[in-house]
Amino acid sequence: MKLSKEDFVTALPSNVTKGVNSAVVDYVNEALADQDTRERFKENLFNYNKILSEGKYKVSDYISAVMYISFKSMNYTNIEAFERAFPEKMARYTREGKTMDQIHNFVSAYNRTKLVVALTAQAIIPTHILNQDLYQESINVNAKLMRNASREDVRQRAAEFLATHLAPPVDNKVKLDIGVSEDFLSELRNATDRLVDGQLEDIRSGRTTAAQIARTRIIEGVSKDVVDV
Repeated sequence: MKLSKEDFVTALPSNVTKGVNSAVVDYVNEALADQDTRERFKENLFNYNKILSEGKYKVSDYISAVMYISFKSMNYTNIEAFERAFPEKMARYTREGKTMDQIHNFVSAYNRTKLVVALTAQAIIPTHILNQDLYQESINVNAKLMRNASREDVRQRAAEFLATHLAPPVDNKVKLDIGVSEDFLSELRNATDRLVDGQLEDIRSGRTTAAQIARTRIIEGVSKDVVDV
């Protein structure tokens, strides 16, 4: 089922819904070919609408950026997401004879616009996911170098890169559990209080002096006087 104007009105802040017309709705439905993608887009349209309510961006730009972000969240590369969100632009680039390097530059610039950056931050998409395509490309390049490079040192560095980045995770977690129960602390406080009371009584009765007590040490719970030799 295609998205309707009412879907946009429900998802967008009331102060900007006047910017949604039939042309915008048709554009989105044409770009989003299947129902699952439309549902993801509609959810994102609602989740990110706080950015639009700030009044800094046009509704059409916001909708296009949400489409772009929605495709990226489905593990499309930057250029694949851009091509699906802006099919007319990609067709124009082709007609104008733009090289893939030039197109990548355009897409990279769009990916760094304030609106896309704001949406990406709102989506809280981790960097390693956003750049998953580059990471895989790096692995592929190093695998090719490891197998085919003419120089041995290049093959070795590529092999080391793969061994480092593709190694299985190691559980280095060290568990240190040091705990003292409340009962133990309470017992220790009571024993200390009893010891102090006993020492005070000994001083009052003349059985010992404060100086002697100062030289007293506690060994395994037993009071032992330190005697000068």
